[in-house]
Amino acid sequence: MMRQYNQVIAACLVVHLFLNIPSFVSQAPFDIYGPFNSEIYKDLKAALKSPDNVYKLDLSYQNIEPKWLNKIGQLKNLMNIQLNSNGLSQLPNSFCELHNLVYFSSLNNPLQQWPCPFYNFPNLQYLEIGNSHIDTLSSDIAACQYLKIIKFYGNGDTLRLPKTLKYLKKLSDIQIENVVMDSCPKILFRNPYIKTLILNKTNTHYLPDNIETAGNLEVLAIENNPLQIVPWNIYRLKKLRILSFRNTNISKLPDSISELKNLEYLDIRGTRIPPEELEILKALLYGVQIKSDYK
Repeated sequence: MMRQYNQVIAACLVVHLFLNIPSFVSQAPFDIYGPFNSEIYKDLKAALKSPDNVYKLDLSYQNIEPKWLNKIGQLKNLMNIQLNSNGLSQLPNSFCELHNLVYFSSLNNPLQQWPCPFYNFPNLQYLEIGNSHIDTLSSDIAACQYLKIIKFYGNGDTLRLPKTLKYLKKLSDIQIENVVMDSCPKILFRNPYIKTLILNKTNTHYLPDNIETAGNLEVLAIENNPLQIVPWNIYRLKKLRILSFRNTNISKLPDSISELKNLEYLDIRGTRIPPEELEILKALLYGVQIKSDYK
């Protein structure tokens, strides 16, 4: 599992390096969201003693007593909550009262389902779920009009995404790993606002023909997937700066890739692209950093 997370971190480092993201983004996301310099509470019982003053709550690596967890809805001003390895299979009904929630992350908890309608969280900007039993994001996620980032690290099971993702105008970053999705993830390419899309071990066999709908993409990484063909009209993703097909079954990239004038980085390591095709790519993409299995 640590290896899987390292792959995601490596992809994020590439994004940081080539997109010239400001240095503050190197902070943990938990630190970025919520009031600046607000106290981070790490004990739920203590937080409940002064509920109006609690904006950030990190309960990682704790066994939380149900009697305290059931009172979490009293933290009306809570904006950030971090859960990790708590043994939680469900969240209490009072969780639905956290209407000011901006940041939610749960890792290594066997949650069975998202506990309540997404419209309970109109301010949600960051959603991260890792190693749970959740296999569906419901269509009412469209109510989260401030949602910027979705990260979903699965357990090898299926994941169903709603068509309403295309209505999230603030959504800029989707990272999905180790789940079984549709062989052609059309839904993810129907949002014209996404800038970063990373799919790792997601059963991706094909890319949609109308790939240009995702015209704002700057980072596209389809890795560790059985993808064989890249559509010729990938050149319509004019803003692409980072492109990775690492560990896929691709043996050739279309010549139209030369029209990606903003491309800075291409990763084709672990593909079936032979040395002669690599030389063609170097000519087509002069000045682009190309990572391959050949020196």
